[in-house]
Amino acid sequence: MRLNRRPLNTLRTHEGAATVPQTGVQALRRAVSSCLLWENEFYEDGVSIADRIQRLAAGVPVADVAALAVEARTVMNLRHVALWLTLAVVNRRQGAAFDTASLIDAVCRRADEPGELLAMYWKDGRKPIPAAMKRGLARVLGRLDEYQIAKYGRFT
Repeated sequence: MRLNRRPLNTLRTHEGAATVPQTGVQALRRAVSSCLLWENEFYEDGVSIADRIQRLAAGVPVADVAALAVEARTVMNLRHVALWLTLAVVNRRQGAAFDTASLIDAVCRRADEPGELLAMYWKDGRKPIPAAMKRGLARVLGRLDEYQIAKYGRFT
């Protein structure tokens, strides 16, 4: 019997502790639920957190990313991360295979969120808005009443 064996698990945390491997969905859920987007944390700055979430979302099925975006907005009450995940779905351009308009309608709950979604979409420069995103924003704006627009809308 050998007493001094090397551990089989070679995955390590930032501080060097042993960890178990995670699936892409698990890693994305952990990254989303443990951060405020673009806010610095102890080990990582906010920009690298956003980049990591975007990278993880690209490797996860679209339906899982969309479900996590809705969960982040409705259950976790996280606004910016949910919008960031929604943009990850929009940028994959699934066409008729996925209802992006319904996702945007489910994630955008306040009157200022459509503007924030567009600002995130255009952060790297102006580009045309996809048709599915236009349909989703139209649904959101059609659902808002005068009070919500006056309360949250900063359109002036």
